[in-house]
Amino acid sequence: MRVDFRQLDHLALKELLCPLKRDSVEISEGPPKQVMVIERGTVNMPCDLYPPAPGDKVVLVLWYRLDIKTPLYTFDVRGRDFINANKWADQRYLGRRASFSPEDRQTPLTLEDIRVPDQGIYRCRVDFKFSPTRNSLVNLTVIGPERIVIDRLRKLKSISCIPSLDIKELGRMRIPFFLLGLEEDYEGGQVVVVHLPPPIPKILDAKGQEVDTIVGPYNEGDDLVLICQTEGGVPLPRLSWWREGRELPSTTRTVDSIVRATLRIKDLNRTDLREKFTCRAENNNITIPARHVVTLDMNFKPVRVSILSKTPRVSAKKHEKLVCQSAGGRPHTRITWWIGDKRLRESKEATAGDGSTVTSTLKFAAEKENSGKILTCRAENPSIPLSAIEDHWTLEVDYVPELKLKLGRSLQESQFQQGIEEGKDVYFECLVSASPPAPNVYWFHDGKELGHNVSEGVILSNRSLVLQRVDRSRTGDYSCRATNTEGTGISNSLALLVKFVPVCAEEQGQRVYRIGVLEETQVQCLVASVPPATNFLWRFNNTSDSVEIPKERFTIEGARSLLQYIPMTELDYGTLRCWASNELGTQKEPCIYHIIPIRKPSPPFNCTLSNYTPDSVELRCQKEESPSSASAFILEVRDEDSQDVMVNISSTHPVFHVKGLLPGKGVHLSIYAVNSKGKSETITLHASIPAAAANRTGKVTDLVLTPLLGILLGVVGGLVLVAIVILLVIRCRICSRGRRGGGNGGGCHSNRKRGPSTTDILDKTSLPLHSAQSVPEEDFDMEEKDPDIIPHKYEPGYMAIPSSNLTPMPCCAETSLNRCEVAAWDERHSHKQPLVYSQATLPRPGRSVPRERLESSSTVYATIDHRIPPPSGFDDAYSYSPPTPTVPLVAKRPESKKRVNFAEPAVS
Repeated sequence: MRVDFRQLDHLALKELLCPLKRDSVEISEGPPKQVMVIERGTVNMPCDLYPPAPGDKVVLVLWYRLDIKTPLYTFDVRGRDFINANKWADQRYLGRRASFSPEDRQTPLTLEDIRVPDQGIYRCRVDFKFSPTRNSLVNLTVIGPERIVIDRLRKLKSISCIPSLDIKELGRMRIPFFLLGLEEDYEGGQVVVVHLPPPIPKILDAKGQEVDTIVGPYNEGDDLVLICQTEGGVPLPRLSWWREGRELPSTTRTVDSIVRATLRIKDLNRTDLREKFTCRAENNNITIPARHVVTLDMNFKPVRVSILSKTPRVSAKKHEKLVCQSAGGRPHTRITWWIGDKRLRESKEATAGDGSTVTSTLKFAAEKENSGKILTCRAENPSIPLSAIEDHWTLEVDYVPELKLKLGRSLQESQFQQGIEEGKDVYFECLVSASPPAPNVYWFHDGKELGHNVSEGVILSNRSLVLQRVDRSRTGDYSCRATNTEGTGISNSLALLVKFVPVCAEEQGQRVYRIGVLEETQVQCLVASVPPATNFLWRFNNTSDSVEIPKERFTIEGARSLLQYIPMTELDYGTLRCWASNELGTQKEPCIYHIIPIRKPSPPFNCTLSNYTPDSVELRCQKEESPSSASAFILEVRDEDSQDVMVNISSTHPVFHVKGLLPGKGVHLSIYAVNSKGKSETITLHASIPAAAANRTGKVTDLVLTPLLGILLGVVGGLVLVAIVILLVIRCRICSRGRRGGGNGGGCHSNRKRGPSTTDILDKTSLPLHSAQSVPEEDFDMEEKDPDIIPHKYEPGYMAIPSSNLTPMPCCAETSLNRCEVAAWDERHSHKQPLVYSQATLPRPGRSVPRERLESSSTVYATIDHRIPPPSGFDDAYSYSPPTPTVPLVAKRPESKKRVNFAEPAVS
């Protein structure tokens, strides 16, 4: 484009060209400093930071623009040193285009990429620590790209700021246009033809909004529309779109001096994220094309979501950490938790380093009502509609058994609350809800488990309890319990109230009253009953009479009756009986109280001194256990010589350990009992304290015989007497047998002629039995093994020979028993043959007894029947009846018909 130079004066041309040579202006005092800068250029804003006084320093620098009330830039030194001050720029106006250099105290603020809207008057405010605040003004003028045509070279040369028209010189001066050459105008004059490079293009989105460096974000699947626009440039520039060094197809449209190039990309995908798109503007092949680069930002849908901590079952009311993870979403995936249509909000999210993986942790305590419901983890990108994806988990909730105890159908609630009469049945039901199921239900009465016991009227099934014929012991709280893997559940309690006639209360208290004549006492009769007792009856019993006590003598206070009782004479001691009644009836068993006279205590007895030491002795006595027994025992220890009291001790038991005595001294110990009626007689003992430290036990001189000692002496004496009697009987039997064996009164002989053979008796229960016909004249001496086998004179089938038929003989001096023969008459045998028992001989110590063998003999075992009545003339002198033994018998063939006299059995 050509412009006639005559339209421009010299000063206007200078103002247009000369400021372009300088980066900043000269600083001067006074009104606003004028600063001019070409659009897209850089300028240093003047502001004096030197303190006006030595020792002062800058604390705060503020930059304002007069049309904006708030600061655009701050340099804050408060609390810091000057080099490390805090810097801040308003992002709406300056942003990253502003920088502050503390080293430059004249033009510290630098503004880059200046634009036309930056033009205006700026104010720099400097606050010092001590000096007043300093303000200075700067008028910033922004010059847009100009197309300058100079018609005369002569005029151009007169501009001192341009030494030549060399293109290189103009480039060095950073003038945004360049000289192509000289041409003749229509009038023959020379003009300068100037080409202006295009400005940096603007990029607009589909809505016509200008974007700077980032375009978007666009959603996955959207269409991308970008418009590159320039205004100016000589000639008009050509616009093009580039991606990764490859030109993209676009459509271009020019309106006046405005050129637009539109880029369209359909169906964006994940590979388009962070792609750089460049718009170039160029109108020559000399200068570098103007360009504008934008980066594409995108939103992505999440591609997967998963609940990581699924388990087959969860426990109710137990806090679990559930984790859900989503991947693929951008820039942020929102994870939410749901049970049915209810959202759970107790969750926290964490994002991985790449930003596409998001983890959500939920603190969740399941309720039993959640069992069977679906827990959902939902991931979605809020910027993308319909982007949600979900993972589901069907909950199976385990919980502690929940139980409810209620009455059986046959029992009304009102009837139960009023109370159940004794003898009736009560039925409970236990409703159980549990997961997993509870296998058993346990029943409790006042916290104690009940067992199935039909005999006691307790019938248990898995879910019911039947109490048959209830009595007052069944009163109390009933509950049921059930257990599963989650724990034990306890039901509500139902209080069973059993109505019963009055009975004596267990917490009766005092039942025995010890009082004296004319002393008054209050007797309490306490009963238990449901409903409460309404009436009481008292009776007095003694050994001779029973009297009902008038109602005026006692009072009724709820469940108890109080009787004021005064025994006037000895006949007023006895038993008080109390009956109570309520609406159900009268008490069956009365409450019994004993009125016992109290007298002076009896003295202690059986006192013993023991454990002597040179300075101590121990005294032990017994006390009487009676209604008038002592409440305390008093011991006084007096010196034997001076009778001064050395020790005075009291105790509830008559046991004293006396210390502090003098060695070698004699003392008198006096002990007596006391109670509310007085004191007993005094028991005095004498003790001699040893001089040496030897422990000895001493007893009182007047030792009293105790019942236990008397019993022991009686038993020992009885045993000695029995032993003496036994020895005398044995000795007499020995002598008696010796006389019978001799037959001639010549005494007992130990050297009788023996038979040719003897029979060995090896068992106490076995003795040889010979037929009377086969007994030779020579008798057999056999060793006596057991006296129990000797037949008793009262046994049936045996006859005793009177002692008058025996020849008396002196008592034998030998210890062995001579042979005595006893004939037995067995009524059970038809031949009526008597049998002979052969007695054994007790050998002397050191002597062997010869054994005779019976030839041609055989052993016969027989049972003696003691039930056979005795023969006539049987002596009743003995009363001993031994048990019936089974005795082996030895029989021989008859050899003689000699009759053998019967002898009395010997007792050894």
